[in-house]
Amino acid sequence: MKNNIKRIFIIILIIINFIIPTTLQAVEIDNNIPEEPIQEPENPNPGENTNPETDPPIETPTNPPVTPEEPQNPEKPVQEPENPQSQIQEPETSTEQPTTYHQETYTYEQKSDNNYLRFLEIKNVDIEPEFDKKTTEYYVVVDLSVDELEITATAEDSNATVKISGNTQLEEGENTIIIVVTAEDSTERTYKIIVTKTDNAELVNANLKSLYVKGFEIYPTFSSKIYK
Repeated sequence: MKNNIKRIFIIILIIINFIIPTTLQAVEIDNNIPEEPIQEPENPNPGENTNPETDPPIETPTNPPVTPEEPQNPEKPVQEPENPQSQIQEPETSTEQPTTYHQETYTYEQKSDNNYLRFLEIKNVDIEPEFDKKTTEYYVVVDLSVDELEITATAEDSNATVKISGNTQLEEGENTIIIVVTAEDSTERTYKIIVTKTDNAELVNANLKSLYVKGFEIYPTFSSKIYK
């Protein structure tokens, strides 16, 4: 709609520019043509007086029609208005190929820092206190016939690794078994099992099962294998 209004407006301007100058030039030509004075007829007998009553009326010659002289500068030919549509430039079509960019996406996978045990068990032996993944120290008492403990330790994260040392060639007295859990991001958590190897069966079976103080909490958490 806006393009049609613009085209009509251009055509009107072109017509006005050519009609007004042509009309003004024609009026100026008519004004420049000089009028010829009317000449009185000459008296053939200058000595004689003419009596308007007796003499016949003298006919006044009429001037021939004046033909306007053509102006020295011929009128410029009226130019046909240009087609306004031809003045509207069509948008140029680019033949250049658009530039393409290749974008690479890198996905950074954060490694797990989970280094907890999910399960801990010693075959045929009870551990104290009861297993909890946040408790890192446990106690076991065995007799002198036990030289090796079969330990099952499973990490909570499948990408973590578990390494057990000190569970073989147990000596009489106190032995320490070390369980190291290494997370995927290489952070470590160490669990300890204190193994007491003795021939005193009464000591082995004379441990407290529980300990409770009314109105107070015991710290660290009670364990029948902690004596100090």
